[in-house]
Amino acid sequence: MIFSKIYLPCFLFFLWIFLNASISNGQIFLGLLLSIWLYFISLKLDFNSKPKKLYLLPILVIRVLNDVFKSSIVLSYSIISFNISSHSQKFISIPIKIRDPYALAFLTCIISYIPGTIWVNISNSYILTLHVLNFDNEKDLIDLIKTKYELPLMEIFE
Repeated sequence: MIFSKIYLPCFLFFLWIFLNASISNGQIFLGLLLSIWLYFISLKLDFNSKPKKLYLLPILVIRVLNDVFKSSIVLSYSIISFNISSHSQKFISIPIKIRDPYALAFLTCIISYIPGTIWVNISNSYILTLHVLNFDNEKDLIDLIKTKYELPLMEIFE
């Protein structure tokens, strides 16, 4: 029991020392201070939610990497060819069914990874607001996010 409480601060301390590549008194003091402070902060976090179908996560990661690669190429071409007009930039609101906070965090990270999109807000009524740089059909984008990202995340977390 004691080991589980000591594990996080020790890991954070050694990670700090390793990343700084210095064992000076100042780094040791700062590493101890940060690791203890972050440990007490982490006690307040709620870790009740756990993935239920973790084996589906690699499929989602491959899908996201594929979409990031494709979107990078399309967006790069649009920028280089000066093909982005002001009418193709818009805010889109998408009603989402995900209620798990970790699944919501994953969804917002995924959307932020895709070039040309960024999440702006998630309202209390679970409306996800996105800013899209270069997309013409709003319905297609909503369907894409719901089928490619929301449904797999719901399977994994809920």
